[in-house]
Amino acid sequence: MFQQCQSLYQRALALDPEDFETNFNLGVLYYELRKDLDKSIHYLKVAINEENNPTALFNLAVIYEEKGDR
Repeated sequence: MFQQCQSLYQRALALDPEDFETNFNLGVLYYELRKDLDKSIHYLKVAINEENNPTALFNLAVIYEEKGDR
């Protein structure tokens, strides 16, 4: 499931690398299914740069806390 979702989101990013929804969803995908905190942070930061979304900011804060980075 992860591979299919990740592949489709990467194809969407090829069309619009700064799309909020795609970057947000990739950030959540990497966090929830892979626990890859660094990739999750990367995609959430790109999303936040496009749209100052409270849910994306909250998710980013949770990940930073999980990493021990307050």
